[in-house]
Amino acid sequence: MAFRNLVPLLVVPLGIALDARAVSVVTEVPLPTPASHALNIGQGGYDLWITEYDANKLARIVCTGFNACSGLALEVGVPTPDSGPEGITPFSDALGNLGFTEFKANKIGRVDPSGKVTEFSVPTPNAGPRGIVVGGNQSLWFTEFAANKIGVLSFQGVFTEYPIETPSSGPLAITQGPTGIACCNSDIWFTEFAANKIGRLGENGLTEYAIPTPDSGPSGITEGQIGSSDTEAVWFTELNANKIGRITADGKIQEFSIPTPDSGPLGVSFGPGGLWFTESRVNKIGRVNPGGTVSEFSIPTTNSMPAGLRGTWFVESAGNRIGHIEEDWLVAVGSGHAGAWNTELDLANGRGATVTARVGRRGPQICGLCFDPTLATDIPALGARRVSATDVPFVGEGFDTFLVTTGLTPEDDLPTTRARILNRARPSQSAEIPVVRYSTIRRLNPSVLTFPSATRNVEAHTNLVLAEVSAGEGEVQVIVEAYSADGELEGRSRPMILSGAQTIVFGDVLAMLGIGDLEGGQIRVTKLSGNGLMWGLLATAYDDGRLLVSAGLNP
Repeated sequence: MAFRNLVPLLVVPLGIALDARAVSVVTEVPLPTPASHALNIGQGGYDLWITEYDANKLARIVCTGFNACSGLALEVGVPTPDSGPEGITPFSDALGNLGFTEFKANKIGRVDPSGKVTEFSVPTPNAGPRGIVVGGNQSLWFTEFAANKIGVLSFQGVFTEYPIETPSSGPLAITQGPTGIACCNSDIWFTEFAANKIGRLGENGLTEYAIPTPDSGPSGITEGQIGSSDTEAVWFTELNANKIGRITADGKIQEFSIPTPDSGPLGVSFGPGGLWFTESRVNKIGRVNPGGTVSEFSIPTTNSMPAGLRGTWFVESAGNRIGHIEEDWLVAVGSGHAGAWNTELDLANGRGATVTARVGRRGPQICGLCFDPTLATDIPALGARRVSATDVPFVGEGFDTFLVTTGLTPEDDLPTTRARILNRARPSQSAEIPVVRYSTIRRLNPSVLTFPSATRNVEAHTNLVLAEVSAGEGEVQVIVEAYSADGELEGRSRPMILSGAQTIVFGDVLAMLGIGDLEGGQIRVTKLSGNGLMWGLLATAYDDGRLLVSAGLNP
């Protein structure tokens, strides 16, 4: 009995743990101008914009969706020569505009999606504008490092400046408060690098909070919360103390040590699964998850000096690159749910806290990885849950890829996963199917997959399932060949795995290749073109109830 018309797949994301086995999926995009000294990164619409301090430019990476980016950096020159662009922030006007500081030119710049730059001179001479954020009524709030002030540029182009009480405090980075939205008045928080304080400016005036660790060097700052059980707060990096700080609305400060000594935490931002930060002195990216675990990720380029970041995108100031940490995944290519056949996942949570797994499907390229937030299952501490493809609403004409994810990156946040396919009409006919890391597939980028033990006779039928498992990286054209046990070519076909479809299924592949009988042969799949990553399995179903499964081997 063959399983035919096997449409959906299951893809399970797996994160990265802080141990010798950890595998992070880190991609890097080189910047066009050598030694540009990139400092910070912002997001206008979908696109990413980077300040290049020494190149006097803004670099732009074009994206078609969240994390679906071209990998090509374009550049826009700043009109004022040697302006020293440093901080950058998106407006919330849905037009894709961004504001940025020009440290050496003493100006605030605004860039629109076309690359047009408008500049405004700061009233105080040599003020040294550095950090910048959008605040009330879409005004741009910025730090004046040398002038010891907080500046505001209204949407109409009017400046206001607020002096800081502590002399020579060195205001550096700036963010909205926990309840801040760009339409309304909200407190602005900032780091005082030289004064070792956190500043707060709002309707009640200016307030400063001393950091417990002396000379900690507060640098980056952001607001948000780690997990649903955490209350919103402002988080900051302590460059010289090797710590992450947290301050609540009532001024209470907590500090958390980073595992790697003298890591030089600099930029900080919320992203998938928690709080992310750059470790500028040890060439790593760190993350604090909702359980309080700190994970660290090494950057491929040595001595890259990561600086600013937004989510899991970061700049490599010395490496002259933009880096991105992608979520790792466990890929289980199965029958989905088709006819009597189904794919099931057993998720075991070995942690001492509940993990929530979300179920979704792979959407079209512009969507990338899509999830339905209503399809979630809580896996209790030290407990287990079974997730079936039949639990996921089927959408489309048969080429959707189903997903299960926690939405987190590190491995310790994801349950252990086993997958199997089974025939519901014949429960004894089932088999565990291989599970492989997406990072492994990406690293191998297999151009050839071989599947052993291809068999067809009156009692057995062999089925092939291929998948394009990358996130919207384009179609893959392949050639599928069958060989006898002696190595003789028996049949050939040239299908294509389409972007947005992600799967192609050969039910009884040997019959489709015109082969009536074969024992112990081999199926070989060769990629002819395309940037996508292919993977798959070969399943042979016997009439006596046996089901044999093999994953593609990468020779």
